[in-house]
Amino acid sequence: MWTKALTISSIVILLIFFQNCAPSFESASYSFTENTSTFNASPTVNSCNSNVEVPKRRMRLLSKKEYSNTVKSILGKLPNSFTESPLEGIFDGYTNYADNLIVSETVAQIFFDNSLLIANEILENNMFEFESCLAKHDTCNHSIKLMLETVFRGYPIDTVLIDKYLKFYVDQFNLLETKKESLIIMLAAVFQAPQFIYRSELGIDTRSDLNTLKPYELANQLSYLFTHSPPDKELLKDLKNKTFFAGSPKVKAHALRLSEKSNTLNVFIENWLELGDLSYKTKKFALPGSDNNEVLRSLAGELNLLTKKIIDQNLNYKDMHSLQSTFVNANNSKIYVDHPQPNETYKEVTLNKRKGILSMAPFLVAHSNPDNSNPIHRGAFVLRKIMCGKIQFPKDIGALGEEPVGEQFTTRQLAEASTEKPGCINCHVSFNGYGFALESFNEWGLFREKEAGQNINTETTMIISGKQVHIKDSVDLSNYISTSSDAQSCFAKNLLTYSLSMEEPDTCFSDKIKRSLATGASIKEVFLSIINTDQFTKRKK
Repeated sequence: MWTKALTISSIVILLIFFQNCAPSFESASYSFTENTSTFNASPTVNSCNSNVEVPKRRMRLLSKKEYSNTVKSILGKLPNSFTESPLEGIFDGYTNYADNLIVSETVAQIFFDNSLLIANEILENNMFEFESCLAKHDTCNHSIKLMLETVFRGYPIDTVLIDKYLKFYVDQFNLLETKKESLIIMLAAVFQAPQFIYRSELGIDTRSDLNTLKPYELANQLSYLFTHSPPDKELLKDLKNKTFFAGSPKVKAHALRLSEKSNTLNVFIENWLELGDLSYKTKKFALPGSDNNEVLRSLAGELNLLTKKIIDQNLNYKDMHSLQSTFVNANNSKIYVDHPQPNETYKEVTLNKRKGILSMAPFLVAHSNPDNSNPIHRGAFVLRKIMCGKIQFPKDIGALGEEPVGEQFTTRQLAEASTEKPGCINCHVSFNGYGFALESFNEWGLFREKEAGQNINTETTMIISGKQVHIKDSVDLSNYISTSSDAQSCFAKNLLTYSLSMEEPDTCFSDKIKRSLATGASIKEVFLSIINTDQFTKRKK
């Protein structure tokens, strides 16, 4: 077995090779003619000033989804025993936040194990003409060049890089004296190289404090944002022809093309609302005549169709919080009881007593306990991700409030009793009310008018941005959020956090996005308008 050849010394050699590649990756040059034409998507979002906050130069690790999709793009599938999950940190619901994507010992081992599986798959399927390379060393240059051009996603391949991998292969052959095993180790090195597992965002060194992304860096930035996959053949063709670079009309053309087959805004909305994988949620009680797992899977399908509608129909921010229809099948129609469906096929239905995406079952189920609606959690989420408010934890909480015992109390009454102490309420007053407004919906998102024999109380009065706001119910809450300047600003910030993979987008830039949202631009239009900005195409030194 070739695996027996992977001794400790071989692994050490491989790691040394990996380390030696990094400097050449950072210093690689790329020659092209820069164009100053602009990408004017509608609405246009221009840079605010020369001091605008942009992401720093960085080597950004591929996320879990990006890594798996990149391997699939090369092999056409994932190898057997492939580990899909390089562990990744989550920042405020976002799985693509650059600073949280790091290589730990566990992740390094995953990359190493997977690289061997990928290498073996390449040889077994004679990809990149490696059969001829096995027969004769002097044909390897061609095979290595073909492979690197595909695997490194537009990174400029020169003879120095090819010779480095060829020498590594020959050195391994001199050590192991078996061509196949030596070639597998060389291929494994490619799939652990920084050019493969990282995305370079270093840019072209200039005299200013901002570097413009190199064409291949911009191509990867664009493609991974829209498709979570490496650049496709059409994009790589323009990259090879040197017609794709920052400011080129090709950037707009490819952004529009990729947006048509993209699911990036679906992923953004799922991340923004922190819905996670709905099929893994747990609920203590089953809906009548249903299987919990089937209902949860159907909710994931409902969410996908809802986000697709928002994108395909060019809905704007207000539209999203004014939705009064959703998609139901036989399973999730157990929640939308007025709209029973006979089979697995989804049908769009108009809803009563619900308005906006926060009143739909995917959100309500994701933000509730297994056995109750958890208004405290729902309220805290709305404050944090919808309004971008800060939850100020008190230094001295003191004794917690005592929850009354008995089935005669509503979930709201229990929540109020547990947070009524001065040490608690000083914080909870800023968000409990948002959750109380959603109390018409239980842990499954079922609409209810009574609980514990009492009428549901959804009315609340809150101080929001220094003003007293009275909210009657979930519909009133959606109406408020759809027109709130604070909520629009928060959405703009979240959209930029996702699209730029950075924590604190520039305030001026966020304000321009907010103004576009306030004037009715669709979420898709606003998203596309980010592509031509300094924040997207440049990096700070």
